[in-house]
Amino acid sequence: MSKLRRPWESMFVLVVVPTVALAAACGPPAVAGFQPSGGSGGSGNGGNGGSPGTSADSGPTADALAPFDGGGCVDDAGIAPPGGPAGGSFSGSGLNGAVCTGGALAYLQSTPAVDGGAPQVALYIDNVDTGAPGDRIRFVDPADALAGEVHVDIGLGAASSGTYDDTQTCGSVVLIADLPVPSTVSCATDAAVSSDSDCPPGCASTGSFSGPACAPIEPMTTYAATASSDCVGDSTTPAGSWTLTLTSVIPDPQNGGGDGTSYYQVHGNLSATLTGQAADAGSATVALVLSF
Repeated sequence: MSKLRRPWESMFVLVVVPTVALAAACGPPAVAGFQPSGGSGGSGNGGNGGSPGTSADSGPTADALAPFDGGGCVDDAGIAPPGGPAGGSFSGSGLNGAVCTGGALAYLQSTPAVDGGAPQVALYIDNVDTGAPGDRIRFVDPADALAGEVHVDIGLGAASSGTYDDTQTCGSVVLIADLPVPSTVSCATDAAVSSDSDCPPGCASTGSFSGPACAPIEPMTTYAATASSDCVGDSTTPAGSWTLTLTSVIPDPQNGGGDGTSYYQVHGNLSATLTGQAADAGSATVALVLSF
């Protein structure tokens, strides 16, 4: 199994580089409305908020205003199993808003161990990658956010209901606000580009073999909680906290893949305290509450 998704480990991503998807071995089957792997490429599909968008199931968005104007969510429960709609709110140091119902999805996955031991069981919650950003996550603060992302992967001992906290589990809970590139950043250069060091401040190499160039680095504000392990064998520094309650865990009727992976529809809630990941974040925290 490949490494779990940790897009927040780097505080910046290139505007021109899409978010890396989770390897197929660690993700669910590809079905309409259900693409939870590795993040949504937050600012796509109307990321500038200049015009109304459409979501896969809810039709036109409510208005043509910028998606993070403090308006209401366009809730969307039309997510295909085994994913189920998730939503909630977040508040804290410079990050306040809502995850619209159906703006994220939740499911449980059990993957057989390569050595024949106990399977690896994990709860995944991710923002969906369809529709306009304002249909998924809405921000009151920061007001200039382009899009939001939420990524949860929590390892469990078994696919069963119960209450679990970060001391009993592994993994991470991550909330991201994608921000606009500062107007002062210019990536034009006459120098030959072979690495990031050849680019002006605020820019990085695209890494293209056909014609390397410099592109703006897209800033983001990231808050996260981490357990003492990332669930794939690496130790991580504990930060923040979470409590996960699963009230029902139901095997998905479409289970039966040839590799032995099983999927479960889940209901419950997650409450997390996230810490700022920037070097100057200090003691800043954000409270995230999700129901699914």
